[in-house]
Formats: sequence, C-alpha cells, structure tokens
Amino acid sequence: MSSAQKNFGVILLQIALALFLVVSGIAVLQGGNGGDVGVAVNSIIKGDIARIVVYAIGVCELLAGVFLIIRFFMPTGNLADILLLIIIIAWIVIVVLLDILGRGGLLDGAFRSFNSIIAFFRNLSSHLLVLGALLIVKRG
Repeated sequence: MSSAQKNFGVILLQIALALFLVVSGIAVLQGGNGGDVGVAVNSIIKGDIARIVVYAIGVCELLAGVFLIIRFFMPTGNLADILLLIIIIAWIVIVVLLDILGRGGLLDGAFRSFNSIIAFFRNLSSHLLVLGALLIVKRG
C-alpha cells in the first residue's frame, strides 16, 4: 500500500471520526441519554453527577470533532490532542463497562445464544472501530 493510499485512508478516518464526534456531542447536548457514553456513566454513577459527566463528555466530543475538522485547514495545537485523549480514555471505559462487564457483555451473557453472540460482536466491533480511529487520528 502506497503512502498516498495510507494518507487518504487517515483523512477519510479523520472525517468520519469528526462527524461521529460532532453528532454524538450534539445528541448529548440536546438532552439525549448520551448513547453508549450515557449507559457506561450511568452504570457507575447515578443522578445529577452522572448527567454532568455525560454532558462534559458530550462537550468534549463536540469540541474534538470540530477541532478535527479545523485541523484540515490550520494547526490546532495541543487542544485537539487533549480533547482526543479525554475521549480515548472515556471510550476505553465504555468498552470495559459495556462490552466486558455490562449486560450482554463478555462476563454477563454474551454467549448465551446465537443472537446474543451476534449482538455482542456487533457492539464490540463498533466500539473498537471508534477506539482504533481515535488512536490513529490522534497520532495524526
């Protein structure tokens, strides 16, 4: 694979990740439950503190996505990397809480039936795709 193909792949990944983060952040700020982030946070924290943490992560998602887009046109300094690091840490927590410890996760019913196996791998693969994209794009 040529270096141009690799660079084009990273550019596509950065665009897709930026769109994902912007949309996820907007969904949280519009009063949504925070999707996977909300489920993971609410599994360890309850009440107003959970809502504040989910909103804070939503803001970080939105800002990280915006900075990934801006990064195409001008340098963003360390701010984009700091926001991406926060999202990477949150995403690792999501994988652990949902895909390993959570209901239907590796330790709680992932292999109970064919349908649960398919659901487990679908969720795990999507979470790992996002985590991989975050790691690749952060390296820039």
